[in-house]
Order: sequence, then structure tokens, then C-alpha cells
Amino acid sequence: MNGYTNYWDQYSHKYSIFLYLSNLAMNTNVFIKLQLVRGAEFRKLMRPFLYYILGLFDSNNIKHFADYGTLLGVIRFSHELYWDDDYDFFILGGLDKLYELKGPSILSRTTTNLTNIIDDTEQLKCAYKCNINNKIYHLYFQLTEWNFIKIYACDEKNTYIGKIVDIFTTNDIFRKLSPRQIMPLTRKKFGKIEVNVMADYHNYLVSFYGSDYMTKYTICNHYIDDYYDWKDPSKYISIDKNAFMDILKGQTK
Repeated sequence: MNGYTNYWDQYSHKYSIFLYLSNLAMNTNVFIKLQLVRGAEFRKLMRPFLYYILGLFDSNNIKHFADYGTLLGVIRFSHELYWDDDYDFFILGGLDKLYELKGPSILSRTTTNLTNIIDDTEQLKCAYKCNINNKIYHLYFQLTEWNFIKIYACDEKNTYIGKIVDIFTTNDIFRKLSPRQIMPLTRKKFGKIEVNVMADYHNYLVSFYGSDYMTKYTICNHYIDDYYDWKDPSKYISIDKNAFMDILKGQTK
């Protein structure tokens, strides 16, 4: 597995959507198609890592469910958002249970040197050596200043591959979820597997993406913005479902 191509790496994710369009001199449809290519590259690269991580959560009895854009993809498409470039999951309880997972080997922290890639505000909490599809990879669990975990992947030689998933918990600073919103968890199709979703996913999605979240598609990933600003969605490109499906023709999942 290799990282993203240089074609994508030349663009900073800190640019706004408007700077994207003006700099690349492209129309909306072309821009969306480029995000679909990026999303397809991400899914091909990162799905095996996500499936492995969710399997670890299951085998270690860590209750988890899809969150944010990943949840939106589950409900809308039964797989990832076509343009998404990371995963979001929520675990019940604290993050400490992630630091001593049973199954993979724990790596010495001294083997980690990702300072040129990972935000220097992040703190390495643990690292694991994993066998995924008969290849050895290293997974690094970094705690952010906002109290959620980012999981990064490197190959056996510590060559950086990319960020896989953000792991949120009941102790993060973004929002508080009540037991009534979460339980009981239900299973829904997500690509080749099933994932857990919270009980009241509809009202949760409405609070972030609006009541028309099933028919109005807002295009946002980490190359467009650091995070989706649900308080000001007007700064992103949005397209209705039928128009998006027209663009999607000829594209593959």
C-alpha cells in the first residue's frame, strides 16, 4: 500500500473551497469528480485498515459506532461518502482501553518518528505492529489536544501511509451524547461489513447536516477544510441528490 499520489499531495487541505476553484480554474462538476477520485483512492487504501481496527474493537469488547461523516455515509449510501478521506467512530467510555489492545504486538515508542507528518500538538499514546492481509503494518494512536484519538498507518519500515480514523469518546469536547441517543445500537451495512449505529441517528444527523441530509449533498473532506463546519455549510459546494447521481455515472465505488 502506498500513500496518496503527488497529484493530491500538492494541494494543501487548508485551502477553502473557493480558493480551490479559483486556483484550479475548474467548474463545480469537475471539482466534484476530482473529489470522487480522491475518495476512491482513500477507500481502496484504507478500508483494510478500518476493518482490522473494528475487528480489534470487537475482540477487545470495546463498544463502538459510526460517527460524523462515516455515519452519514452509512445511512445515505451503505458505504463511505464518495468524497470522504477518513473515518469517524465513537467508543463508549474512556480512551485508555485503546492503549492496551489484545491481539497485535505493542511497539516501543522509541521506534516512532513521524514528526514531519503528524501535528506536533498530538501526543503518541501507543503503537501496534499488525498483520493485515499477510503484510506487516504499524498503527500509531495519537491523542489530540481536543481529546480524541487519530490512528495513523505506516508500513513495516515506518514509511507513512496515511491517517485512517478519528476515534471520539464521551469525554471529547465537541458534544455530549446521552444514553438515550446512543442505545440500543443497531447494525447497518457498510461496504463489505456491517457497523454499529446509534439509536437516534436521524436527529443526530439533522443537527449536523440539516433535515435534508438525504437529498442535499455537501462536499467536504480534509483537503477542502480541516473539519466540516456545520455552523456555516454555505462555504462548501452542495448539490442535490439527482444532480450528484448524474455526475457519479461512470465513476466506481
